[in-house]
Amino acid sequence: MHAANRWLVPLLLPLFAAAPFVAFGEDEAAGPAFAVTLDANGQAELTHDPALPLLLDVTLVNFDALEAAAHNAMLEVLRVELDADLAEKRIDKDAHAKLVAELALREVPSASLGSASSPWAERVEFRVTHDGDEVQWPIERLVRPPVDPVADLGEAGGVTAGFGVAPDALAEAPLGVYRVEAWVEAGDDAPPVRAVPVEIELVSELPLEERPSDAVRLVLIGEHALRAGNDSHAENLARMALEAQPGFFAAHLLWSDVHVARANLEQALEQCLLAEAAFGTAYPDAYEAPLEIAEWCTELANTLTGGDAP
Repeated sequence: MHAANRWLVPLLLPLFAAAPFVAFGEDEAAGPAFAVTLDANGQAELTHDPALPLLLDVTLVNFDALEAAAHNAMLEVLRVELDADLAEKRIDKDAHAKLVAELALREVPSASLGSASSPWAERVEFRVTHDGDEVQWPIERLVRPPVDPVADLGEAGGVTAGFGVAPDALAEAPLGVYRVEAWVEAGDDAPPVRAVPVEIELVSELPLEERPSDAVRLVLIGEHALRAGNDSHAENLARMALEAQPGFFAAHLLWSDVHVARANLEQALEQCLLAEAAFGTAYPDAYEAPLEIAEWCTELANTLTGGDAP
């Protein structure tokens, strides 16, 4: 299941204090063969209205595997080009064999964490500080998308577990800048693997030019509701977002996700196609809808014709 709020990134850029970047685990060199990243609503730094939900995603990444897979993919391209050179007689067989032999594939290292009795997502810990003092935030584990108890980190590269703070749960928190740390206990006496902390500034009200529209706010709250397992509330919020802004593509995508959660894939595909068309109407100068929307619709369509469920 994709996260509906990622479709809001072009609409929410004014809300973010910094562009997103990959946060490498600080213990990567000394710890196990994976790193940990943390983001808050998709960002490394965030100016946040406590009336909105806060989505904290913790991702385990095997960067060595990603690098090796990318290296091997590049060599495969070179091999195809050498085969074409041989076929076109730009090089002879001896030169072709020599050059192909020099294309040394790398072994893709694998790593895993967790077990059925000790799921990796339950090993995630958080620490929040404000003005140097530790504070308690009501950070909850989100149930969607589901996460396998064992993180197998091969060529796929990474797995993510979602956590969040519900809308208005921080309404009484003092305003200001908070530092959020996250780490994963690696086990077997290994040191925890830490992500680069994120900074979140709580403000009473965002500047006018940075405030999300009513429709965007509803979809953000609906995304949190869906990920927390309340699909009925998420569906109602998708409806309300479409009433506030008819044809809002992100609301259709949220509704599509609701239908996926209920295994209603025909309705999910219908909403996805509506989102794709709505994006084209809202942004007529765009060459086409974002590729990920089209891929999501294709994945749903393939599933309906006998493929694996998304």
